[in-house]
Amino acid sequence: MYVACSDHAERDLSERGLTVTAERGTVKNGAATIAGRFRTQLACYIRNFGLSPGSRTAITAPEPERTTTRTCGTDRQGPSLS
Repeated sequence: MYVACSDHAERDLSERGLTVTAERGTVKNGAATIAGRFRTQLACYIRNFGLSPGSRTAITAPEPERTTTRTCGTDRQGPSLS
């Protein structure tokens, strides 16, 4: 839904511009307010989910567990290159 609404607002802005003629004269296009709010909300999601370079540094991933594979009671080793 976000993409469709944002796309509609942006398309309206590109077609009609920042100002439109209404009953009271020339006024700000309401799509400008809607598009601005969508951009603000998107920036918030990007920060909160760690999708921006700055917010990525605040997220720390846990260290992966180191395990050894055992077969019949012995450690499995890779092929010998000698």
